[in-house]
Amino acid sequence: MWTSFKTFRSSGRPLDFVQGKGFTLIELLVVSSIVIIITTVLLFRHERFNSATLLRSLGYSVALSIRQAQLYGTSVREVTSGGIFAPSYGIYFKSGDATQYFLAADLNQNGALATNGTEDVSPSPYNINGGYQIKDFCAYVASGGAAHCKSNGIITSFTIRFVRPNPDALFVTDAPGGPYLYSSAYIQLESPGEDTRGITITTTGQISVGISGT
Repeated sequence: MWTSFKTFRSSGRPLDFVQGKGFTLIELLVVSSIVIIITTVLLFRHERFNSATLLRSLGYSVALSIRQAQLYGTSVREVTSGGIFAPSYGIYFKSGDATQYFLAADLNQNGALATNGTEDVSPSPYNINGGYQIKDFCAYVASGGAAHCKSNGIITSFTIRFVRPNPDALFVTDAPGGPYLYSSAYIQLESPGEDTRGITITTTGQISVGISGT
């Protein structure tokens, strides 16, 4: 190996080798702090990305459940092996179940869906895990556009029905003074990080998933 030397011309001292310089304690602490900050930011962004991805997947999963109820409602699907056929199917939500929603069939053929579990059919209930939840649901009155929502305390239950053979959606709530004619409905989902995503359903049966509020 080569050794570096320097000459002290002014003092006439003999040749001496240059000592290597290492990190001081302060420099080491600064570098370590920078590494920790960068790592923390990357981990936080990665967690937010995963949360947003799971929330988007949950939104599409709920939308597909509603679409499945629409398919059941517009086709001839046997409820049980005993040859019982329901004239309508639907999905309903309740304010006391922020992590569940339900599939029901009009088993007694009274033109409505019971929201007390007596008309639930498999695979009901649909469970939401991982700290995600149904934050809100709303139905918008056709005349005037008033919002009947869980968040404003007007409704505590909300049902989306599909009656054979029509693919159009019918919205039913427990709003006082009803029944009301609604033009559209909205379901808001929330992640543990309080990000939200919305599902919009129109009376024509169109179902769309987007950023909350759109």
